[in-house]
Amino acid sequence: MALGCRQIRESLAQAATGQGGRLAGRDPGSLRLAGDRLAAPDGAGIALGEVVDPEGVETVAEFVPEGGDREKALAGLRQGQIGLALGGGGKAVSWGFGAQFAEVHVHAETGEIRVARLTGAFAAGRILNPLTARSQLTGGMIWGLGSALLEETVVDGGAYRNPDLAEYLVPTAADAPEVEALLVPDPDDQVDALGLKGLGELGIIGVNAAIANAIHHATGRRIRSLPIRLEDVA
Repeated sequence: MALGCRQIRESLAQAATGQGGRLAGRDPGSLRLAGDRLAAPDGAGIALGEVVDPEGVETVAEFVPEGGDREKALAGLRQGQIGLALGGGGKAVSWGFGAQFAEVHVHAETGEIRVARLTGAFAAGRILNPLTARSQLTGGMIWGLGSALLEETVVDGGAYRNPDLAEYLVPTAADAPEVEALLVPDPDDQVDALGLKGLGELGIIGVNAAIANAIHHATGRRIRSLPIRLEDVA
């Protein structure tokens, strides 16, 4: 999107500074959008309506990391395929990464499991809004807690036996521990024009494994199925 917007702005600037344009002779790269006008450094300007084609403005923005196989990458995207988008001669990966850590307490007699703290560190390119990014990631980690200890779809005779939130268990505020999401600086001009990467479900990946590992550390039991129940550790 950023690359496409830049291309549209450049095409408008070229039209405004071209032969016969009101801003002819000026450097198109010096023009800036100001409201509904293109403005030059010397104060001259032109309304966008004078340079926009009546049929509209269209552009196609295609970005492939340096060193990537342009034709193969674009052909795959057009067919709906998602890849790691390797650039830099195959040395750069354009996805976000994270690591999650869990502090878990297990009652020695009852086997009750309590997650006391969750911490995650995430490298996801340029973060435009740290507040919403941390909210996305902490919510994902709480979702991972639910995956580890609570959530289970029960099917009997081809029908779901817990089809609503009254019976399908998810974490509540009382279940949520101290959760911290750390944003690791990750500048990456290989991924796209702005260096942006998606967070998506990055917060949940690894949380249930971290909790299972902490339970193994506390009890010596290696549990490989979810959710982890009292009877698994008691």
